[in-house]
Amino acid sequence: MDSAIALYAPIEMLDFTVGTYNMLKANDIHTVMELACLTEDELYALPQRHVGAKNIDEIKVKLKQHGRSLAVPAPFKPSVAPQVP
Repeated sequence: MDSAIALYAPIEMLDFTVGTYNMLKANDIHTVMELACLTEDELYALPQRHVGAKNIDEIKVKLKQHGRSLAVPAPFKPSVAPQVP
């Protein structure tokens, strides 16, 4: 594993394939921090360009190689407690 990349580093430092790089740029993701703050579900929901499983896999691998990862989704917490009869 390479050393951890700085969060403020540009995504160019991760050396993505052209398709993944263009998809991230089209969605205004320019730094490692902007990318690492997203969950896998949030990546799939990006509005610009199709995001597929290969893109997600590449992103996860590249982040891991540099000591980073995608955000972990928060556990579901119901907004209202269930009513007991």
